[in-house]
Amino acid sequence: MNSDGGPKNLDYLGHLAGNPARFVKVLAQSPTGRRVPTCPDWDADDLLWHLGQVQWCWAPSWAAG
Repeated sequence: MNSDGGPKNLDYLGHLAGNPARFVKVLAQSPTGRRVPTCPDWDADDLLWHLGQVQWCWAPSWAAG
């Protein structure tokens, strides 16, 4: 653990870069109205919108690299 209690050597940008491909694969197989088990107020469309917003927010950081 780091001094802040987080895991050592966590590759945040690698994590953010790898997960969208997994999300796309799962969401492509999910009906649009399907509920998200860990966020019961959200459906697949809400999750896709959220992911898009997060990626858009982080895109300038990735480009700066």
